[in-house]
Amino acid sequence: MPTWERKPIFILGGSGGLETSAAFTGAGFTAGEVGFFVQSTLANTGAAFTLATENPFFVAQKASASDRLSIRSFPIDANTITRIVKKTYSAPVAQVWTIGFDGSDTAKSLSYDCDADYGFKLIAYSPYIRKFYNNLGLTQSTVIHTECCDDCEGCSTSDCWLETAKFVKAFNETNQASIPARFVFAEMLLDGSASDVTTGLTDSTTATFTLNSKIVTFSGNQTIATGAYIRVSPSNVSAPTDADPVFKVAVGVTAGTQITLDTPWHRATDSGIVIDTTLSDTELAIVTTSAVTACGIQFTGRFLDAYSGCCCFPPYPFDFEGVTFEITRDAAQSFPCDFDSSQLTAFFAGRGTSKEMLYLEMDAKGYTDQRQWFLDCAANLGYFSSVVSTDTYDLYMIESSRTFPTTSMGGQLAYTPAITWIAATNATPGTPGSTTATNLDTILASVAAAAGISVTT
Repeated sequence: MPTWERKPIFILGGSGGLETSAAFTGAGFTAGEVGFFVQSTLANTGAAFTLATENPFFVAQKASASDRLSIRSFPIDANTITRIVKKTYSAPVAQVWTIGFDGSDTAKSLSYDCDADYGFKLIAYSPYIRKFYNNLGLTQSTVIHTECCDDCEGCSTSDCWLETAKFVKAFNETNQASIPARFVFAEMLLDGSASDVTTGLTDSTTATFTLNSKIVTFSGNQTIATGAYIRVSPSNVSAPTDADPVFKVAVGVTAGTQITLDTPWHRATDSGIVIDTTLSDTELAIVTTSAVTACGIQFTGRFLDAYSGCCCFPPYPFDFEGVTFEITRDAAQSFPCDFDSSQLTAFFAGRGTSKEMLYLEMDAKGYTDQRQWFLDCAANLGYFSSVVSTDTYDLYMIESSRTFPTTSMGGQLAYTPAITWIAATNATPGTPGSTTATNLDTILASVAAAAGISVTT
């Protein structure tokens, strides 16, 4: 059985748009364009498909100058189409989990006794982790010892922000060795944002927070004390809230332009954090610790970027699937019964991301004359991709069937499923890469009508 027929054909609309008049072999069908064509004549089906005169048909994308061949689907008989499905772009969502204060419920605060051990265990999962680390997940235990009480006797309560900051620092530092930083990172949450202050900050300046760096730089002089806590609202142009992360300042500054945090900034680099002396207009403020009544830790799973976009290494599915995790009490040391944990957002891989499109495109090309795509980089053959890393995509699937004579069954016809994927930039939904008036929605609706079905979403 020709197993290649079971493999999907992937066509991604590039910058050329959707061609609705030129023939497949015509000069008007230009590089990057996508079109629907009559199998027998190679004529364009036009803006709509007609069963009587344009069946069977195929879908094709014209090769660019840097590509080695055009992409062409197998012949599709509309009478055999069972499904046409459209899936619109949906943004990926990272898993976010908290222990203690979750940004809203102060009753969930972490509390600590003096001179005691506390700990928790985090287990991270992903296809990448299963492949390269452990089938059962990657486990990390984090333990701290709280400060001694003033009299070093008894069990009075320690200030929760002091110990929570130690927990966050310990987790992120240990993270570098046992759970790579690209998997999960931790941030501190404190309530009392209404009491935050901007004393010592310079009006109408900005701060730059750099991925995986403890250094924060400012566009103007600031005064922030060593040991202070700052709350940051990334790119919201509004006052930080209780749900925004808090960082302890390891090295402060007096009328200077740089501070050092005690734990790295693990979000994307942001050079536009607005500083304003009006609390309602600033994205960075200084926490008034005397107003803090609740403390918590927020954990965020990452989406893996380790190999995405590299033409030398296959973008396996784990590159866009991301990381999930769970948090439990440590077997040896743990929080008491007020150890509250909650999931703020569930993991969602997203749909129509550029990473997913890159994977589908390369996987499909692996069953064409470009099946040695993974050697392109070393061979300097110039692997061509229609995927634009900054774009998002809607995805269409045409499911049909093909027949072929068999030798083992005395020449009887056998049936095999045939799938054609078509991706189109989401900026103009349904339209590959351009603002052309006639789009995929229109054409595929007419194909579906000819097949006696409807496009499903």
